[in-house]
Amino acid sequence: MDLGQHLAVAPKFQHAGTEYTVGPLGLYEISMISDFIVRQPLEDAKAAAIGLPADIAKEFISLGWKEYKELKKKFQAEPQEIFERMQELPIIAELLWLAISKNHPDLTKPFILSLVTMANMEEITELLNAASGISGTNPTEATPQSAVK
Repeated sequence: MDLGQHLAVAPKFQHAGTEYTVGPLGLYEISMISDFIVRQPLEDAKAAAIGLPADIAKEFISLGWKEYKELKKKFQAEPQEIFERMQELPIIAELLWLAISKNHPDLTKPFILSLVTMANMEEITELLNAASGISGTNPTEATPQSAVK
């Protein structure tokens, strides 16, 4: 089997006259996104608790932990939920950071995240799918490019 024919060609992304290579998303990046999604309620709760009285802050963080545990359990039982969440803007931005930083480690996360807007979200999703060998913009319904004629 010629593995090269099944690997996606790394697409390029132009921004302000600079070309960026979007690396493929593998299992490592998918697990990173899963962790990112699961941690969000806890991170949001911690941020909301800043400056609040200790008893109220503790309650916020407790709610964040509860949602964190529920999401972690849900993702283990229903891994397709991860792919459904990949259509959300913060997740697309995180995926883009993971994909571009593979080839451009010198770029900062805030810079890469600033490239994603509501106006280009569909284009970015298509680039990420193309980099990973997936056709279509919905990862839950996509097919590997090697299977598309």
